[in-house]
Amino acid sequence: MRYDNTVPFYSDRSTFYNEIDCNVAEMETEQAKVIFGDTKLNRLIVCMKEALPFRTGYLEFEGKTYKMVSSQKMRNRYTHYAEEHKAGLER
Repeated sequence: MRYDNTVPFYSDRSTFYNEIDCNVAEMETEQAKVIFGDTKLNRLIVCMKEALPFRTGYLEFEGKTYKMVSSQKMRNRYTHYAEEHKAGLER
């Protein structure tokens, strides 16, 4: 897996944490329906090599803000599910 995106992460809506290399992919409609039960929000799958020191947080990708809603460790990587957060970040 290529970690070809550098994404800024925030521990809350106003506190910058770090920029991390990761792999980002949009979640497909069927997958969102199975995992979350709906397809109303735009969701991302974010894979990285290291764990984040906070359970939920925020990230920015392609000009949009996303809130991390679920995380899990799979083999040697961490997978985070994030959904679009319309309120954005506080700056």
